[in-house]
Amino acid sequence: MDIEKLHMDDASRRRARVVWTPAYELVVSLDAVCHPRLHRDFDFEPSLGRRARQALGPEIHDEALRAADRIEQFEGGWLLTLVDACPGDGSADSFLAWLASAPVGELYEHLARAAPDNGEPLPRDLGAVRASWLRWLRPWNEGYFHHLDPTLLDLLAARAEDARQAAEALGVDALIDRFATGLTFEPGTFDVVGARLVPQVHMAPFHLVEREHGEIVILYAIDLPTGSSDDPPRSLIRLLRALNDPSRLRILRILSEGPRNLGDLARETGLALSTVHHHVLAVRVAGLLRNHADGSSLKRYSLRGEAIDRVTEMLREYLSRPIGPIDGAGAAKNLTEARDRVSQKRSTRRGGRR
Repeated sequence: MDIEKLHMDDASRRRARVVWTPAYELVVSLDAVCHPRLHRDFDFEPSLGRRARQALGPEIHDEALRAADRIEQFEGGWLLTLVDACPGDGSADSFLAWLASAPVGELYEHLARAAPDNGEPLPRDLGAVRASWLRWLRPWNEGYFHHLDPTLLDLLAARAEDARQAAEALGVDALIDRFATGLTFEPGTFDVVGARLVPQVHMAPFHLVEREHGEIVILYAIDLPTGSSDDPPRSLIRLLRALNDPSRLRILRILSEGPRNLGDLARETGLALSTVHHHVLAVRVAGLLRNHADGSSLKRYSLRGEAIDRVTEMLREYLSRPIGPIDGAGAAKNLTEARDRVSQKRSTRRGGRR
Protein backbone atom coordinates (compact mmCIF):
# COMPACT_ATOMS: atom_id res chain seq x y z
CA MET A 1 0.00 0.00 0.00
CA ASP A 2 3.02 2.29 -0.22
CA ILE A 3 2.17 5.09 -2.64
CA GLU A 4 4.71 7.79 -3.35
CA LYS A 5 5.12 10.42 -6.02
CA LEU A 6 7.84 13.04 -6.37
CA HIS A 7 6.75 16.18 -8.21
CA MET A 8 9.01 19.09 -9.08
CA ASP A 9 7.67 22.62 -9.38
CA ASP A 10 9.83 24.05 -12.18
CA ALA A 11 9.25 27.65 -11.08
CA SER A 12 10.39 27.27 -7.49
CA ARG A 13 12.27 23.95 -7.66
CA ARG A 14 10.26 22.76 -4.70
CA ARG A 15 9.01 19.22 -4.60
CA ALA A 16 5.92 17.54 -3.19
CA ARG A 17 5.68 13.91 -2.16
CA VAL A 18 2.38 12.13 -1.68
CA VAL A 19 2.89 9.12 0.58
CA TRP A 20 0.75 6.76 2.55
CA THR A 21 1.05 3.45 4.41
CA PRO A 22 -1.12 1.95 7.16
CA ALA A 23 1.63 2.74 9.67
CA TYR A 24 0.95 6.45 9.17
CA GLU A 25 -2.69 6.00 10.17
CA LEU A 26 -1.66 3.89 13.17
CA VAL A 27 0.41 6.80 14.49
CA VAL A 28 -2.22 9.42 13.59
CA SER A 29 -4.96 7.42 15.31
CA LEU A 30 -3.03 7.28 18.59
CA ASP A 31 -2.12 10.94 18.19
CA ALA A 32 -5.86 11.63 17.94
CA VAL A 33 -6.37 9.88 21.28
CA CYS A 34 -3.99 12.41 22.82
CA HIS A 35 -6.28 15.33 21.83
CA PRO A 36 -9.32 14.61 24.02
CA ARG A 37 -10.73 18.14 23.67
CA LEU A 38 -11.20 17.54 19.93
CA HIS A 39 -12.81 14.09 20.13
CA ARG A 40 -16.38 15.32 19.82
CA ASP A 41 -15.44 17.20 16.63
CA PHE A 42 -13.89 14.20 14.86
CA ASP A 43 -15.74 12.91 11.81
CA PHE A 44 -14.64 9.30 12.06
CA GLU A 45 -14.79 8.32 15.73
CA PRO A 46 -16.30 10.87 18.15
CA SER A 47 -16.16 8.21 20.90
CA LEU A 48 -12.42 7.71 20.41
CA GLY A 49 -11.64 8.38 24.08
CA ARG A 50 -13.86 5.54 25.26
CA ARG A 51 -12.49 3.20 22.59
CA ALA A 52 -8.95 4.14 23.61
CA ARG A 53 -9.47 3.34 27.29
CA GLN A 54 -10.91 -0.03 26.32
CA ALA A 55 -8.06 -0.85 23.94
CA LEU A 56 -5.17 0.45 26.04
CA GLY A 57 -6.49 -0.01 29.55
CA PRO A 58 -6.83 2.95 31.94
CA GLU A 59 -3.20 2.91 33.10
CA ILE A 60 -1.54 2.98 29.68
CA HIS A 61 -4.19 5.34 28.31
CA ASP A 62 -3.57 7.92 31.04
CA GLU A 63 0.20 7.48 30.76
CA ALA A 64 0.08 8.22 27.02
CA LEU A 65 -2.00 11.34 27.60
CA ARG A 66 0.39 12.66 30.24
CA ALA A 67 3.45 11.99 28.08
CA ALA A 68 1.91 13.63 25.01
CA ASP A 69 1.05 16.75 27.01
CA ARG A 70 4.52 16.96 28.52
CA ILE A 71 6.91 16.38 25.63
CA GLU A 72 4.70 16.22 22.53
CA GLN A 73 6.30 13.01 21.37
CA PHE A 74 3.61 12.58 18.73
CA GLU A 75 3.24 16.20 17.65
CA GLY A 76 7.00 16.55 17.47
CA GLY A 77 6.82 14.33 14.41
CA TRP A 78 9.45 11.82 15.49
CA LEU A 79 7.26 8.80 14.90
CA LEU A 80 6.19 10.18 11.52
CA THR A 81 9.86 10.50 10.58
CA LEU A 82 10.43 6.87 11.51
CA VAL A 83 7.34 5.72 9.61
CA ASP A 84 8.75 7.42 6.52
CA ALA A 85 12.13 5.76 7.06
CA CYS A 86 10.76 2.29 7.81
CA PRO A 87 11.61 -0.40 5.22
CA GLY A 88 9.14 -3.08 4.22
CA ASP A 89 5.48 -2.99 3.24
CA GLY A 90 4.45 -0.15 5.55
CA SER A 91 1.93 -2.20 7.50
CA ALA A 92 1.36 -1.43 11.16
CA ASP A 93 2.80 -4.81 12.18
CA SER A 94 5.97 -4.44 10.10
CA PHE A 95 6.54 -0.91 11.38
CA LEU A 96 6.26 -1.99 15.01
CA ALA A 97 8.55 -4.96 14.39
CA TRP A 98 11.18 -2.70 12.81
CA LEU A 99 10.80 -0.05 15.52
CA ALA A 100 11.38 -2.70 18.19
CA SER A 101 14.38 -4.36 16.51
CA ALA A 102 16.26 -1.48 14.86
CA PRO A 103 19.44 -0.40 16.69
CA VAL A 104 19.01 2.82 18.63
CA GLY A 105 21.85 4.34 16.65
CA GLU A 106 19.99 3.72 13.40
CA LEU A 107 16.88 5.42 14.76
CA TYR A 108 18.96 8.38 15.90
CA GLU A 109 20.42 8.73 12.41
CA HIS A 110 16.97 8.90 10.84
CA LEU A 111 15.76 11.47 13.37
CA ALA A 112 18.92 13.58 13.18
CA ARG A 113 18.71 13.83 9.39
CA ALA A 114 15.09 15.00 9.59
CA ALA A 115 15.38 17.26 12.66
CA PRO A 116 14.59 20.88 11.70
CA ASP A 117 16.84 23.73 12.74
CA ASN A 118 15.61 25.23 16.02
CA GLY A 119 13.11 22.40 16.37
CA GLU A 120 12.39 20.00 19.21
CA PRO A 121 15.68 18.57 20.58
CA LEU A 122 16.16 14.86 20.06
CA PRO A 123 15.54 12.70 23.12
CA ARG A 124 18.63 11.98 25.19
CA ASP A 125 17.55 8.42 25.92
CA LEU A 126 15.94 7.26 22.70
CA GLY A 127 15.90 3.68 23.97
CA ALA A 128 13.58 4.64 26.81
CA VAL A 129 11.42 6.76 24.51
CA ARG A 130 11.14 3.85 22.08
CA ALA A 131 10.05 1.59 24.93
CA SER A 132 7.28 4.07 25.76
CA TRP A 133 6.18 4.24 22.13
CA LEU A 134 5.96 0.47 21.93
CA ARG A 135 4.18 0.28 25.29
CA TRP A 136 1.42 2.46 23.80
CA LEU A 137 1.42 1.43 20.15
CA ARG A 138 1.40 -2.34 20.58
CA PRO A 139 -1.83 -2.59 22.60
CA TRP A 140 -3.37 0.13 20.46
CA ASN A 141 -2.56 -1.85 17.34
CA GLU A 142 -3.91 -5.10 18.78
CA GLY A 143 -6.93 -3.66 20.58
CA TYR A 144 -8.06 -1.07 18.06
CA PHE A 145 -6.19 -0.70 14.78
CA HIS A 146 -6.36 -4.39 13.84
CA HIS A 147 -10.16 -4.19 14.07
CA LEU A 148 -10.60 -1.30 11.63
CA ASP A 149 -12.60 -2.06 8.51
CA PRO A 150 -9.89 -2.82 5.90
CA THR A 151 -11.85 -0.89 3.30
CA LEU A 152 -11.07 2.25 5.30
CA LEU A 153 -7.36 1.71 4.66
CA ASP A 154 -8.15 1.05 1.00
CA LEU A 155 -10.00 4.37 0.88
CA LEU A 156 -6.93 6.16 2.26
CA ALA A 157 -4.77 4.45 -0.35
CA ALA A 158 -7.22 5.58 -3.04
CA ARG A 159 -7.12 9.17 -1.80
CA ALA A 160 -3.33 9.11 -1.84
CA GLU A 161 -3.46 7.81 -5.40
CA ASP A 162 -5.80 10.66 -6.35
CA ALA A 163 -3.37 13.21 -4.92
CA ARG A 164 -0.43 11.49 -6.57
CA GLN A 165 -2.09 11.80 -9.96
CA ALA A 166 -3.08 15.42 -9.28
CA ALA A 167 0.59 16.18 -8.58
CA GLU A 168 1.28 15.49 -12.24
CA ALA A 169 -0.67 18.59 -13.24
CA LEU A 170 -0.54 20.90 -10.21
CA GLY A 171 2.29 22.94 -8.77
CA VAL A 172 3.24 22.47 -5.15
CA ASP A 173 1.20 25.40 -3.83
CA ALA A 174 -1.91 24.41 -5.77
CA LEU A 175 -1.55 20.79 -4.66
CA ILE A 176 -1.39 21.80 -1.00
CA ASP A 177 -4.28 24.25 -1.36
CA ARG A 178 -6.48 21.61 -2.97
CA PHE A 179 -5.89 18.73 -0.60
CA ALA A 180 -5.18 20.67 2.61
CA THR A 181 -8.07 23.09 1.89
CA GLY A 182 -6.47 26.50 1.98
CA LEU A 183 -3.15 25.93 3.70
CA THR A 184 -0.72 28.48 2.24
CA PHE A 185 2.98 28.87 2.96
CA GLU A 186 4.20 32.38 2.29
CA PRO A 187 7.48 32.82 0.37
CA GLY A 188 10.41 32.26 2.69
CA THR A 189 8.18 30.79 5.39
CA PHE A 190 10.45 27.87 6.11
CA ASP A 191 13.90 26.91 4.96
CA VAL A 192 12.43 23.94 3.10
CA VAL A 193 12.45 22.66 -0.44
CA GLY A 194 9.51 20.30 -0.30
CA ALA A 195 6.33 19.03 1.24
CA ARG A 196 5.15 15.54 2.18
CA LEU A 197 1.40 15.06 1.94
CA VAL A 198 -0.21 12.17 3.81
CA PRO A 199 -3.98 11.50 3.84
CA GLN A 200 -5.49 10.68 7.23
CA VAL A 201 -8.96 10.17 8.65
CA HIS A 202 -8.70 9.91 12.45
CA MET A 203 -8.08 13.65 12.93
CA ALA A 204 -10.55 14.76 10.24
CA PRO A 205 -11.74 17.42 9.64
CA PHE A 206 -8.49 18.86 11.00
CA HIS A 207 -5.19 18.91 9.13
CA LEU A 208 -1.88 18.43 10.94
CA VAL A 209 1.36 20.15 9.99
CA GLU A 210 4.80 19.03 11.13
CA ARG A 211 8.19 20.41 10.22
CA GLU A 212 11.24 18.42 9.24
CA HIS A 213 14.60 19.51 7.90
CA GLY A 214 13.97 20.56 4.31
CA GLU A 215 10.36 19.37 4.29
CA ILE A 216 6.91 20.24 5.64
CA VAL A 217 4.76 17.23 6.54
CA ILE A 218 1.03 17.80 5.97
CA LEU A 219 -1.36 15.14 7.22
CA TYR A 220 -4.49 16.22 5.42
CA ALA A 221 -8.00 15.12 6.33
CA ILE A 222 -10.20 13.21 3.91
CA ASP A 223 -13.98 12.99 3.83
CA LEU A 224 -15.58 9.63 4.56
CA PRO A 225 -18.39 8.33 2.32
CA THR A 226 -21.87 8.89 3.71
CA GLY A 227 -24.31 6.12 4.53
CA SER A 228 -26.51 6.53 1.45
CA SER A 229 -27.15 8.85 -1.47
CA ASP A 230 -29.74 10.60 0.72
CA ASP A 231 -27.12 11.64 3.26
CA PRO A 232 -25.54 15.04 2.52
CA PRO A 233 -21.73 15.05 2.38
CA ARG A 234 -20.04 16.00 5.64
CA SER A 235 -18.20 18.77 3.82
CA LEU A 236 -21.53 20.31 2.74
CA ILE A 237 -22.91 20.11 6.29
CA ARG A 238 -19.80 21.85 7.64
CA LEU A 239 -20.13 24.60 5.04
CA LEU A 240 -23.78 25.29 5.77
CA ARG A 241 -23.24 25.22 9.54
CA ALA A 242 -20.31 27.59 9.20
CA LEU A 243 -22.44 30.08 7.28
CA ASN A 244 -25.42 29.87 9.65
CA ASP A 245 -24.21 32.60 12.00
CA PRO A 246 -24.22 36.40 11.57
CA SER A 247 -20.86 36.84 13.34
CA ARG A 248 -19.20 34.32 11.05
CA LEU A 249 -20.57 36.07 8.00
CA ARG A 250 -19.13 39.36 9.30
CA ILE A 251 -15.77 37.67 9.82
CA LEU A 252 -15.83 36.31 6.27
CA ARG A 253 -16.65 39.77 4.89
CA ILE A 254 -13.69 41.27 6.76
CA LEU A 255 -11.37 38.51 5.56
CA SER A 256 -12.47 39.11 1.97
CA GLU A 257 -10.49 42.36 2.18
CA GLY A 258 -7.24 40.61 3.04
CA PRO A 259 -5.41 38.54 5.67
CA ARG A 260 -6.12 39.18 9.36
CA ASN A 261 -5.00 37.54 12.57
CA LEU A 262 -7.28 36.71 15.47
CA GLY A 263 -6.50 39.96 17.27
CA ASP A 264 -7.40 41.98 14.17
CA LEU A 265 -10.72 40.17 13.89
CA ALA A 266 -11.51 40.69 17.57
CA ARG A 267 -10.91 44.44 17.23
CA GLU A 268 -12.88 44.81 14.01
CA THR A 269 -15.86 42.75 15.16
CA GLY A 270 -15.91 43.78 18.81
CA LEU A 271 -16.07 40.11 19.83
CA ALA A 272 -14.01 38.45 22.53
CA LEU A 273 -10.86 36.75 21.30
CA SER A 274 -12.12 33.36 22.48
CA THR A 275 -15.36 33.86 20.53
CA VAL A 276 -13.45 34.85 17.41
CA HIS A 277 -11.29 31.76 17.77
CA HIS A 278 -14.41 29.57 17.97
CA HIS A 279 -15.94 31.13 14.85
CA VAL A 280 -12.69 31.03 12.87
CA LEU A 281 -12.25 27.35 13.69
CA ALA A 282 -15.75 26.60 12.36
CA VAL A 283 -15.25 28.39 9.05
CA ARG A 284 -11.70 27.11 8.75
CA VAL A 285 -12.58 23.40 8.98
CA ALA A 286 -15.36 24.09 6.47
CA GLY A 287 -12.66 25.07 3.98
CA LEU A 288 -13.73 28.71 3.72
CA LEU A 289 -10.42 30.21 4.87
CA ARG A 290 -6.90 30.29 3.58
CA ASN A 291 -4.39 29.79 6.40
CA HIS A 292 -1.26 31.85 5.85
CA ALA A 293 1.82 30.32 7.47
CA ASP A 294 4.46 32.93 8.22
CA GLY A 295 7.12 30.69 9.74
CA SER A 296 5.87 30.63 13.30
CA SER A 297 2.14 29.95 13.21
CA LEU A 298 -0.97 29.54 11.07
CA LYS A 299 -2.80 32.44 12.71
CA ARG A 300 -3.36 34.71 9.70
CA TYR A 301 -6.41 34.04 7.58
CA SER A 302 -8.08 35.26 4.42
CA LEU A 303 -11.18 34.24 2.50
CA ARG A 304 -11.02 31.37 0.00
CA GLY A 305 -13.25 32.84 -2.67
CA GLU A 306 -13.42 29.60 -4.62
CA ALA A 307 -14.87 27.86 -1.56
CA ILE A 308 -17.81 30.27 -1.57
CA ASP A 309 -18.48 29.28 -5.17
CA ARG A 310 -18.37 25.62 -4.15
CA VAL A 311 -21.27 26.05 -1.70
CA THR A 312 -23.78 26.45 -4.51
CA GLU A 313 -22.16 23.71 -6.57
CA MET A 314 -22.20 21.20 -3.73
CA LEU A 315 -25.77 22.04 -2.74
CA ARG A 316 -26.99 21.73 -6.34
CA GLU A 317 -25.11 18.45 -6.75
CA TYR A 318 -26.68 16.99 -3.61
CA LEU A 319 -30.21 18.16 -4.42
CA SER A 320 -29.99 16.62 -7.88
CA ARG A 321 -29.18 13.13 -6.58
CA PRO A 322 -31.83 10.43 -7.04
CA ILE A 323 -33.48 9.44 -3.77
CA GLY A 324 -32.30 6.02 -2.64
CA PRO A 325 -32.87 3.65 0.29
CA ILE A 326 -31.95 4.94 3.73
CA ASP A 327 -29.78 2.27 5.27
CA GLY A 328 -26.25 1.68 6.45
CA ALA A 329 -25.14 -0.17 3.34
CA GLY A 330 -24.20 2.92 1.37
CA ALA A 331 -21.03 3.71 3.27
CA ALA A 332 -19.78 0.13 3.01
CA LYS A 333 -20.57 0.12 -0.71
CA ASN A 334 -18.68 3.37 -1.23
CA LEU A 335 -15.68 2.06 0.70
CA THR A 336 -15.72 -1.14 -1.36
CA GLU A 337 -15.82 0.88 -4.57
CA ALA A 338 -12.80 2.86 -3.35
CA ARG A 339 -10.95 -0.39 -2.64
CA ASP A 340 -11.72 -1.72 -6.13
CA ARG A 341 -10.65 1.55 -7.71
CA VAL A 342 -7.26 1.67 -6.03
CA SER A 343 -6.69 -2.04 -6.78
CA GLN A 344 -7.35 -1.39 -10.45
CA LYS A 345 -4.98 1.59 -10.47
CA ARG A 346 -2.26 -0.49 -8.86
CA SER A 347 -2.59 -3.25 -11.45
CA THR A 348 -2.36 -0.82 -14.38
CA ARG A 349 0.31 1.51 -13.01
CA ARG A 350 3.56 1.02 -14.85
CA GLY A 351 6.45 -0.13 -12.72
CA GLY A 352 4.32 -1.75 -10.02
CA ARG A 353 4.55 -0.91 -6.33
CA ARG A 354 7.03 1.76 -5.31
